[in-house]
Amino acid sequence: MLSPKPEEFVLLLDVFREGLILNIITVNDVISWADDIIRNTDEPDYFFIDVSLSRDKNNMIEIISKYTAEINSPICVRVLLGLLYRKFISENSPSSVEKTARLLESFTSFDLLTSFETNYLYQFGDFDLFYLNDAALLEVEIINFLKEYDPFTLDNYLEWTKINVEVETVLTIKATEVNAAAIRKQWEGYSKSIISENGISADAVATSIGEQWEENSKSITAENVVYAIILFLTLLLLATSSYVFSVEWGMLWPASIVLVVYIVKWFVKRFIKW
Repeated sequence: MLSPKPEEFVLLLDVFREGLILNIITVNDVISWADDIIRNTDEPDYFFIDVSLSRDKNNMIEIISKYTAEINSPICVRVLLGLLYRKFISENSPSSVEKTARLLESFTSFDLLTSFETNYLYQFGDFDLFYLNDAALLEVEIINFLKEYDPFTLDNYLEWTKINVEVETVLTIKATEVNAAAIRKQWEGYSKSIISENGISADAVATSIGEQWEENSKSITAENVVYAIILFLTLLLLATSSYVFSVEWGMLWPASIVLVVYIVKWFVKRFIKW
């Protein structure tokens, strides 16, 4: 196998670096990765040997940092969230809930995620406000949020770009659902407020509207038939007069328009009155 270069693993090294800083990734995780490359390479680059021999976290971060910069890809952030999800599930302890919530808030510093993701991260930081110190509810919300990033692993590095597209699609759908629910809740609160201020119950409003609609629709339907017949006969009379008395239609159409407008206005007034 040809010797790979550290430059070929920029995204992965970014994840290693930040993961070590955040204590999501261990030194042994990185050593295992480097050892695997060394075993399958005839003449491995010295970088991998250096990483393999490192046993100190700070020293390893320093070695990796030579080939990384500040994270500038949302993929890396989402990979870290996927790793955090598995770490959170494996720990499965009450003490890890608050710690994970605080850690999630620190992810807002990356400023690479969507507003939907960032809003959730801020909420976890203020969990005492949004979740009223309900650890059970907070745990459920953390799991529901992080599980979307579960497809990312350190082993499927070559598929991260494809996985990221799929994850973004799911997040877009969830964001749409959340926004729709928020709008619906706001509207329900607004409509209830109006009804309450006027001292009218919701059932009374619905019944009143239904009765008015039924009464007026019947009236309008019957009158529609009568006035449609009158309109038809009037136009027929004008057309016949034009033919019998050899009157040009151009002399009659103003009167026809006036008549039609009058009838239409009557219908409109009836409808508006309802």
